[in-house]
Amino acid sequence: MVRNTNSSAHLPATLPTFDDTSYASSTATSTSLQRAMDSLFIRKNSKKKGRRNRNKNKYSHNSEDEERSYNSVGSYGVAARYHQNPTTPSSLADSSIASSVGGTSQFYSAGKCDIPNLSNSNNSVDSGVSTYLMSSSYSIDPMGSGSMNGSLLLPQKSSSSYNTKSISKNQPTSDQREWLLRMNHKLKETGIGKLDPAALPYKAIMNAWAKTKSEEGANMVEMWINRLNEERAAGNKRIPPLTTKMYTVLVDAWAKSGIPGAATRAEATLHNMNQLYILQTPVSSHLKPTTAIFNAVINAWARTDISNGSQIQNSSESTDLKMVNAAQRAEQILQWMLQLYRQGNIDVKPDKYTYNTVIHSYAKIGNAPKALEILNQMREYNSLVQPDTITYNVVINALAKSQNVDAPRQAEALLQEMHELYQSGNSCVKPNVVTYGAVIDSHAKSSMPGNAARADELLAQMIHLHQSDPVAHGDLRPNTYSFNTVINAWAKSQEYDSADKAEEMLRLMEELSSRHGMDVRPDAFTYTAVIDCWAKSGKPGAPDRAHELLIEMETQIHTNCDVKPNSFTYNAVINALAKCNEPGAAAKAERVLYNMVARTDDAIRPSTINFNTVLDAWAKSSKESNNASHAEDILNWMNSLYEQGNTNIKPDTISFNAVIDAWARSASQDSTAARRAEEILTHMDALYDGGNIDVRPDAYTYNTVINAFAKCSSYDLSACQDAERILQKMKSSGYVEPNTRSHTCVIDAWAKSGRSGAALHAERMLQDLLEDDSPVRPNTHTFNAVMNACAFTRSNNVQEKMEAKMVAFRVFDRLVRNLREHGHDGGNKCAGDTFSFSNQCRPDAYTYTILLSVVCNLMDDKLERYEHAKLLFKSCAQDGCVNEFVWRKLRQAIPSINDFRTITGGRDHFVDLPQGWTRNDRQKKNTGITIILHGMMVEAGEVDVVMDEIIIEERGEVHRIIF
Repeated sequence: MVRNTNSSAHLPATLPTFDDTSYASSTATSTSLQRAMDSLFIRKNSKKKGRRNRNKNKYSHNSEDEERSYNSVGSYGVAARYHQNPTTPSSLADSSIASSVGGTSQFYSAGKCDIPNLSNSNNSVDSGVSTYLMSSSYSIDPMGSGSMNGSLLLPQKSSSSYNTKSISKNQPTSDQREWLLRMNHKLKETGIGKLDPAALPYKAIMNAWAKTKSEEGANMVEMWINRLNEERAAGNKRIPPLTTKMYTVLVDAWAKSGIPGAATRAEATLHNMNQLYILQTPVSSHLKPTTAIFNAVINAWARTDISNGSQIQNSSESTDLKMVNAAQRAEQILQWMLQLYRQGNIDVKPDKYTYNTVIHSYAKIGNAPKALEILNQMREYNSLVQPDTITYNVVINALAKSQNVDAPRQAEALLQEMHELYQSGNSCVKPNVVTYGAVIDSHAKSSMPGNAARADELLAQMIHLHQSDPVAHGDLRPNTYSFNTVINAWAKSQEYDSADKAEEMLRLMEELSSRHGMDVRPDAFTYTAVIDCWAKSGKPGAPDRAHELLIEMETQIHTNCDVKPNSFTYNAVINALAKCNEPGAAAKAERVLYNMVARTDDAIRPSTINFNTVLDAWAKSSKESNNASHAEDILNWMNSLYEQGNTNIKPDTISFNAVIDAWARSASQDSTAARRAEEILTHMDALYDGGNIDVRPDAYTYNTVINAFAKCSSYDLSACQDAERILQKMKSSGYVEPNTRSHTCVIDAWAKSGRSGAALHAERMLQDLLEDDSPVRPNTHTFNAVMNACAFTRSNNVQEKMEAKMVAFRVFDRLVRNLREHGHDGGNKCAGDTFSFSNQCRPDAYTYTILLSVVCNLMDDKLERYEHAKLLFKSCAQDGCVNEFVWRKLRQAIPSINDFRTITGGRDHFVDLPQGWTRNDRQKKNTGITIILHGMMVEAGEVDVVMDEIIIEERGEVHRIIF
């Protein structure tokens, strides 16, 4: 007789509809799975008949053995780890293993507890979730705080594809696998209705397959359960009724399988079991759903990692939204359990593990508000379950991951609450080393000033508590992770003395470890964090200090393997050296790279990025002789390693661009540099045409070659035409379109050429760009380049000088009219490409400096000079663009000190100018301006000599201004 589905003591009868075809066909394909196992067994069998005979009795199991094997997994189907309830399933230590999201498309019905379709959920999504990124190389496992020794030194797991190495360690030994395959083969040979548990100990077999934590293992457990159902249907009396424990093993096997759709399969198993429970006759409690199987399903959702593939049916959703939906699903199942319990089903009462797992599912995605909401539900007086240490740890961890500005304050408030509850007699909420680590981590992930110092204070507080009573506070004993988290806080604080503070902490760890025997020995993360802190400090000598620390690590490898440098360590040092622009830094970065390549350790794998960083260092080392040749040598070395089979080091477009850039930066002194840059571009084209898509030239490639010709156009009269030729080649390439910088560099090449008619030609190019239907529009640099062409006109021909002067002021008038037409504040966004540093077409300090150069070079009449200089300076002051270059150029244009004072309002010195006159000076705001004076780079503002001309390079845009 069919059981009454309206009873409150069981689950709804209606199952959700799944689009997961792999599940829908699982039962039907059990035979094919057997065949697959059969074929594996036959291959092994042909080689190992002798071993099978020798180990013939090795795997015999009596009934007691089977029960012990089954109970080793426990009624929850997973290894116990939750210290308050040893039989509760382990949850989240392997939270990076992929599970699944979504899968239901209907409401759970039958008048019990309706769980809505995830796609129709109205639950709000925390706005911070979509932008959350884990920035630390260490992660806290708050669910591990059941172990009170506090040794949770777990490096953060990769968020990339499922780690097959983590699977392999869970795989059975070869002998165990041989036995499992032999059991599968024996099952295949056994007719339906004839299965004998004495010959085929199915409980032990299912448990062994489940422990492999693989898709294969989950499929095998499911196959055995399907076969047991067939045996029961065939009347095999030797097979007792299937139990909830067996299905829990299957649910847990799917949860830990690490495949997309695992949570969907786990939840479907629960519903299938419930259907069998509802339809069974006579009534029996063997398949009655329990808290354990619900917890296992919630755990499956909590393990969801979308990086391994979508488990949400709607593939158009973002990854962040899918992760949110997984957490929502876990919470919905919790609410389902609560409703069933309140309807009278005491077997599905949620426990601490249920709540903690749901909280953890939100903590994984940094959704602290939801984690706090569930904690508040547990805090209620009439709550079924009260929070414990693990609950608080998980919520604090969620706050740390949220990176909310207020997160450190909230985390400390929870820590204080735990202390108060513990002191009032609640021993279940005693703070431990994991608690403090999570609070410290919330400070480490915050960018607020003073947070690193506060993290330091919290560590000192924890150490003080431990020392005050080492027995009562044994779980507050500091460890390496505790110190590393504080060092990480200093590394991210960006305070001036952060590197010194971080290294002080490193030295303290060494002293405490060597002299006092504390378990705080520095490891690779410790050193790497300190190195990174020095690398980012910007202090003089910081790159060399980072390099010295790396050498220190390398010298300790034989006595302390924990400090063995890894790829992150080498990357930090290479980046520090490569970006400091100090003499010899590129060569040092290259030596570090060479040592990295020479290492045979699998943990140290040089990549294309490492080589590209060193290439870029050489490209920017214009002070070094033969820097371009060095860059080429490294590119050839890189290609040689790739051809030898090192696929991690494959030259790409960025690699070639760095070498081209090195030649382009040498073009002003080396007459062959621009031609060599073009040869490399041609080689890239050939490689791309041959099928190597990784080296396809991009806009930066072409622009750098054009810029190389622009730099040599002052002594190579054909260089400006070569630059224009490259632009036309770019247009006809079919795979890359010129952008604003492309056109600006060609105009700049004409400007620097000093050729007759260059100013008119530059104006025509600007006009063509303005009238073109393409989305590429000129920016302020483009207008400045045309006016600079006028300033470069040094012809003795009066007519040509007059034309150049008229062109300069026509272009300036066009720029000013553009500003007036589109508003003073907004500006015309006429250049949307990423290569322009300013999206607003408006006059800037360089515009006025160039125009004052036009006044100096093209106006011989003193009165004309005075009037134009006066108007230009007045306009410049109104626009807030006066800087030292404008000031010097005005002084050069107006030799008379009295006239100069008249224009400047009686001011003789730049420092005396009103703030409003210099409000838009990017030089003053330190936005990356470099001046190249006589071939040497100096910082803006350091030039105190009289110059004939300067070249200003700002974010890749180059300007030469005549003095």
